[in-house]
Amino acid sequence: MPNQIACDTTYQNFNTRHWGTILFGLDNGYGCCTANYHQGWPKFTAHLWLATEDNGLAALTYAPSEVTAQVSTGVTVTFTEETAYPFSDRIVFTYSGPRATVFPLQLRIPAWCTKGTVRVNDAVPDSSGAGSIFTIRRAWKDGDRIVLQLPMQVRLSKWHEESVAVERGPLVYALKLNEEWTKIKGEEPYATYAVHTNDAWNYGLLVPDIEHPSSSAFVVEESSVAPQPFVAAKAPVTIKAKARKIADWKKYGGITGPIPWSPLGSKEPLEEVALIPYGCTRLRIAQFPFVEK
Repeated sequence: MPNQIACDTTYQNFNTRHWGTILFGLDNGYGCCTANYHQGWPKFTAHLWLATEDNGLAALTYAPSEVTAQVSTGVTVTFTEETAYPFSDRIVFTYSGPRATVFPLQLRIPAWCTKGTVRVNDAVPDSSGAGSIFTIRRAWKDGDRIVLQLPMQVRLSKWHEESVAVERGPLVYALKLNEEWTKIKGEEPYATYAVHTNDAWNYGLLVPDIEHPSSSAFVVEESSVAPQPFVAAKAPVTIKAKARKIADWKKYGGITGPIPWSPLGSKEPLEEVALIPYGCTRLRIAQFPFVEK
């Protein structure tokens, strides 16, 4: 859930109860999750590179990878992709293959990126607008290097009860919460766990300008990318934001109570909170009320 403060067997206010469980393990009440969740990464990897109808290649989603494929009139070539995306905005492609092989390479500029730039070797960078496909058609030579830059700005989107979500690049960010794991039953690797937190979660963000979030309101801190980056303790990017607690926003069963309508006032002290990528969290607040200045 976008706002999830516990994973356990307490009341979750679902239309379909499924035994009321949100747990980590086989005994979670949702058999479709157990059967399907592991398919995400291999399917994502299998679709990082695509063939184009004009005998070229297209990279439409980005991750560290290497592809060997036939292009042009059946010539075998290889591209190596080096990047820390989606945490970093820089993606580097290196070509290996026969000299003077002519074919197109298509690169996607995501809709969230106002202007992406593409540099081939030492040439002057070209730019392309949001939501476009940039095509490089050239006689490729071994060692050609393409640098794709996708500048990432913090932006806000509106949700239920005029709440806001914080986004940067392709990722949504959520409140970082301490996780306390408790084994419910079973033995490794099939044990079932509940997750709780003692951290405060009922925050409203201080947002001076929703349409144009300023760098003073949201400070981005980047660090190295761990082999497994999608855990709270090793999140590669942290966004620091100003917030105040909302005293009337309280726990309801095992979930947050109804989210207050924004904007709202709060007399609580101003605090700095840490937001990390949604995929790094097991517990989170991702849809925030916002408080008036």
